[in-house]
Amino acid sequence: MIAVNGCAVKSIADWDRCISTVYVDDTLNIRLVRGQELKEATMIVQDLVPSSRREQGVVIYGIHTENISAQTAQAYALDYSEGVVVVKVEPGSAGDKMGIRPGDVILMIGNVRVHNTNEFETAFQSSRSKHFIIDRKGTIIQVFFGS
Repeated sequence: MIAVNGCAVKSIADWDRCISTVYVDDTLNIRLVRGQELKEATMIVQDLVPSSRREQGVVIYGIHTENISAQTAQAYALDYSEGVVVVKVEPGSAGDKMGIRPGDVILMIGNVRVHNTNEFETAFQSSRSKHFIIDRKGTIIQVFFGS
């Protein structure tokens, strides 16, 4: 992402500044680079219910997570023995729209490293900046959800 509503985004601080006056139902005009190509997208800001619990893990923004176990590590071919793995993404949810996929390992929320679903939920609730750092099959990706 290089700009939001004409405001340059080069860091998390820029993102926070650019969206500080954005409200539900506002339109975001986003400029981003994919590969070598400049793209533009328009998004409508929606009000979301951020969190609900389930027995095995935590669900935030339609992203179902579980603690990494031997079984999940094997199922998703993960090189992690602990952490938080995405096991399902609800179609049409914020997580789906932002490109989160099953098998993604969530490493950080904001500037907080997460080792399990309890830390994941706590970091999400306490972080002003809702950006995730994820590992997708060895590629580190930063995903912004706004604040």
